[in-house]
Amino acid sequence: MTISAVLEIGDDVLIEVRPELTRSDRYDDVPNGTKGVICGFAPDIYYQQRIYVSGRKPGAYSRKGYPIIWLDTGRVVSRVQWFRIIDKELENLRYIPLTKPDGTFRIEEVYLGDLPETKFWEHDKVRVLFPDGSEHDTVVTQIIYHLMHQYEKDGSPSKFYQVEREGNNVSVGESSIELIERGNVWKFYNKQPLSFIDLKEEATFFHLIGQTEDVPNPIYCRYRWTEEQALEAVTKGLVHGFGNKESPYPIASHVNALLFKDGEVGRRIAEATLKGFRITH
Repeated sequence: MTISAVLEIGDDVLIEVRPELTRSDRYDDVPNGTKGVICGFAPDIYYQQRIYVSGRKPGAYSRKGYPIIWLDTGRVVSRVQWFRIIDKELENLRYIPLTKPDGTFRIEEVYLGDLPETKFWEHDKVRVLFPDGSEHDTVVTQIIYHLMHQYEKDGSPSKFYQVEREGNNVSVGESSIELIERGNVWKFYNKQPLSFIDLKEEATFFHLIGQTEDVPNPIYCRYRWTEEQALEAVTKGLVHGFGNKESPYPIASHVNALLFKDGEVGRRIAEATLKGFRITH
């Protein structure tokens, strides 16, 4: 499959339907081997939350969505996933500028504006009346922004908030939520004092909202470190701390060394790290 980021209008493509998908309604009327030309792209609006921030500021972004393909039969189709550019050499050349040092792809995005306004924010403490009639105090874990202006099958507003209940995320509607106390996410963006149980919670929070910088290992020019290398970097003042996939950095499969954008927070974490503090378990 060719990703949309490397496609351009006018590219010649070949539909390649995997055998196990031939019974799917999406593919059974587009025969394997059908040729076509990219004639446009569906819009794709992406919302970066205020948490789980990865290199971009919170807000709404536009990027290339599914390609729209004009088939050699004269028909126009979209949302076909299994195809490739016929000119393989051209495809490989386009991947080069999009490939980051860690092997992942740089997807071009356009910032559209701030996140839509919501009554509650991520990590707010709330009281929720659940459909079964029970009422519980919990926290907002996520906001699914693209569902904000959609509706359920019964015509009621979409349940675009997710809250924690018995270790699981549960979708709830805005009308069933009552604010108890603003969380640290709201406080951070509104320049209010923050509160944490301990240094680990503080470190996790600042990483979660994108207030850290992942530092590449100069030995490999990649974002991979051993614990010994990361500790030496802390000693030299190159980074403030390090973590891995256990917690609080669940997407990492290796040790990653971090600089905290808040120098005072970084200083305290570096001091604690040199005394044996471990951000991870």
